[in-house]
Amino acid sequence: MANAAQQIAELKTLRKEYKAEGVFEFLGPKPADATDESPTRFKIRREAPVPMTVVVSMPVGYPADAPPLFKVEGVEGSLEAVYVEAIEELLITQASYMRGMECISTVLQSLDDLELDSLDIGEPGRCRSIFKIDVVNNSPQFTKSLKQKSAVEFMKAIRTDGDMDCDMLGKPCRIQMTVVEEFEMAPKAAAIPDGFSSTEYRTDEDLDALMNPYMAAAAGLVAKK
Repeated sequence: MANAAQQIAELKTLRKEYKAEGVFEFLGPKPADATDESPTRFKIRREAPVPMTVVVSMPVGYPADAPPLFKVEGVEGSLEAVYVEAIEELLITQASYMRGMECISTVLQSLDDLELDSLDIGEPGRCRSIFKIDVVNNSPQFTKSLKQKSAVEFMKAIRTDGDMDCDMLGKPCRIQMTVVEEFEMAPKAAAIPDGFSSTEYRTDEDLDALMNPYMAAAAGLVAKK
């Protein structure tokens, strides 16, 4: 492997830097035996900013043609998942600034003075609800109600209020609503402008076409056009 000598030299340097007992653990394989599917890996235990371990992978192309990869693990619940993701993103970003360079030590040093509160973790805990309204005879009034209430208040009102819509005689009435899907959003997922969006449809085929992108996104797939 063309980069084996560089990787071996860097591993020796890292062993010396992290020589305290239990800090550096070589996971293998040796650089000369590494493949794209099984790159050289090692684990470094850290106490700052909180107790954690960082598993570093040296792809076959590292350092000339590929950056190192980082996997963060908290120790005994020291890190919530959103912080693990944010720290991994930070390390990968730092490595991207030093392409072609032996950069692992420098990248890990970016954690020395890190304050968890400074990390961009997005907005954890947001959920998205997709529901369908079978008939809306007073669309302007219904659309206005979406903008006036929080998601929790709206979902409660839609089940209890008797003036969300109008019947064929123009009298206030409840609407017929069916929840199609509810799922938790990724912390950094883009929010819907104004907090909601709506589209009218007439047939089941129209509904399927509208739902496919949402369902594919929830499953991590690319929707078919």
